[in-house]
Amino acid sequence: MSNKSPSCPHCGFSANAAPEEQDRMLARRAADRYRRQQMLQMLAVIVLMVGGVMWWFGSNGYGSKAGMLLATGQALLIGAVLLYVFARGAMLWDKFFRKS
Repeated sequence: MSNKSPSCPHCGFSANAAPEEQDRMLARRAADRYRRQQMLQMLAVIVLMVGGVMWWFGSNGYGSKAGMLLATGQALLIGAVLLYVFARGAMLWDKFFRKS
């Protein structure tokens, strides 16, 4: 943020604001970041369940496209696990290493 600007154009944070206002803005930003990380984790769990169902039906040979279901289910499972690990790691990083 420029020192000539009265506030940040992105988040609205103002260095000239009262200390209570600055604390409130920082708390709101931290809460928003926490909610985004929780939403990523929920999305990962939903994708994990969809991938598991697709893998189940693909491995049991239901339908004419069982091989495609199996491969798609496996890819979704791997992607969901990676997404969950990323989101959980970001949440833990913020908890232990972020000072604001």
